[in-house]
Amino acid sequence: MPSDPSAVAAIAAVRKQWDVLFNAGRLAELAELFYTEDAHALPPDTPHIEGRDEIRKFFQAFYDSGKVEFQLDVIRIEASGDYGYVTGNYTLSVTPHGGATQRWRGETNEAFRKGPDGAWRCCADMWHHVAEI
Repeated sequence: MPSDPSAVAAIAAVRKQWDVLFNAGRLAELAELFYTEDAHALPPDTPHIEGRDEIRKFFQAFYDSGKVEFQLDVIRIEASGDYGYVTGNYTLSVTPHGGATQRWRGETNEAFRKGPDGAWRCCADMWHHVAEI
């Protein structure tokens, strides 16, 4: 089944806000906009996280660890019916309190689901670092 251009555009619009909201420290807003209540996150080197609020807490702790900045890009978005996915990449810069800056390049795969309210949200978010840069 071919992708629905309006669904692809809606997912792209939501995803475009992820790094903007994260980098601004607006993590409660990010969680509400981006993740379903029952979302799952699979971060690198960390156990599986379940639920929007737990994902927000994970990102809050990460954000509070120092200066953290993400930049996301899209490789591909596909969607039809009530489901879609994003394959993307990112760069991550982390400067822990009192530490040296580290930078990574990584890849991400996100599953999206259209909710009863018509909003597209991520229900499964998986990412991993490919290389330190």
